[in-house]
Amino acid sequence: LFILEYLVNNLESARVLLIGTIRDGTSGARDIARSAARRGVCALRALRPLDLGAVHELVTACLETDRTRVPADTATHLARLSA
Repeated sequence: LFILEYLVNNLESARVLLIGTIRDGTSGARDIARSAARRGVCALRALRPLDLGAVHELVTACLETDRTRVPADTATHLARLSA
């Protein structure tokens, strides 16, 4: 978290794009991000979770294979793990 806070506080004048993800819930990273947003040094964007079809497509793309080669049960399992 120290590194995240350092980057957020020191990259404002640099031509750098820092992208991170934070799950819902209480966390130090979320506190840092919200504080930075209040100071205007970052922008927060909420994203919807991927639906089952999108998870299946993502797995297929990552494996560089055809969708029919990734069992639906596998995609369902991964979707549950990432929820």
